[in-house]
Amino acid sequence: MKFLVALTAFWLALASDAMAEGISSEQAKEILAELRAIRQLLERQNAPAPAQAVVAPQVPSYSPASVHVLPDAASLGSVNAPLIMIEFTDYQCPFCRRHHETTFEELRKKYVSSGKLRYVSMDFPLDMHENALKASFAARCAAEQGKFWEMRDALIEHNDNLKPENLSQYSVKLALDPESLNRCIDSGRYKSVVEQNQSDGKSAGVTGTPSFVLGRFKDGRVEGILIVGAQPFSTFESQIERLLQEK
Repeated sequence: MKFLVALTAFWLALASDAMAEGISSEQAKEILAELRAIRQLLERQNAPAPAQAVVAPQVPSYSPASVHVLPDAASLGSVNAPLIMIEFTDYQCPFCRRHHETTFEELRKKYVSSGKLRYVSMDFPLDMHENALKASFAARCAAEQGKFWEMRDALIEHNDNLKPENLSQYSVKLALDPESLNRCIDSGRYKSVVEQNQSDGKSAGVTGTPSFVLGRFKDGRVEGILIVGAQPFSTFESQIERLLQEK
């Protein structure tokens, strides 16, 4: 119980600091919602520490990382780009939404569209988010109809409305075949792929979302650095520019 009290105080302080730095009240509410989810998880599991919870660090840190990439991984940008970035995401994660809303589009415009960066999305649904796993299935099933990135964006932007019975509404908005999408989701045929993503992420040091491996692609792997949390664009920019200048 003492741990939970301390954890509560920590997260409340984090929310207060974040609001002082200029985030919206809605984003602060999302942080507090994560706290409640973590507390519920701890109370169910009687765990000594929160499982797979990531808060964007105030000062970014980098560690060496190597991760396997499946040949058919969902990606944006040229396969011949000098750099590649792997995102490990949970569609129900508010920090993933924060990355999407504040950083993703800038990365896409400046580096992906210019051919300097290939951006790959991999799944890392967290146990505390009950709808995250099926949401990851939905994105992969949408890929069968050529709409992975459109579905990814919709799921992240509406991450507070991901109950299984609501997923088909996004297929209608994206002009997908909802019956085909639902059959695919219910079949669970991408479960092993998602589990492989999680395993590959853990082997690279990923413990929560969002996390990123940035580096160079060689022999089916990305060799580079691990960046943790919904960091500002400038954090990614500095590391991308550094790597682009290296031979």
